[in-house]
Amino acid sequence: MSQKILDPQIVVNIAWLSRINAKPSLEFLEKFGKELGTVLEYVEQLKEVDISSVDSLLGSSRIITIDELAEDEPYPDQEEMARIRQNIIDNFPQKQGNLLVLPGSGIFDN
Repeated sequence: MSQKILDPQIVVNIAWLSRINAKPSLEFLEKFGKELGTVLEYVEQLKEVDISSVDSLLGSSRIITIDELAEDEPYPDQEEMARIRQNIIDNFPQKQGNLLVLPGSGIFDN
């Protein structure tokens, strides 16, 4: 399988849309261009999988339309929701202010 490398401008756009706070250096563009290209190659492989015999998650082949989905309802107790949110922030291992920091410096870094 040849490694697909994304166009640097596409990488910059994806980084911006993903809110990745990084200066798009040449090293950044090459690294993430390769990693994102690899992801896209795997997605392309999924198109080849025969799923004709797989039942849908609901156990039927009927298509559900947006009109059939339940309406979103706001959480009724906003004070409790604020306490839950603050509890998650307080107990997260790494944070900067109210931002939760995930481990690793790249998409696939450990």
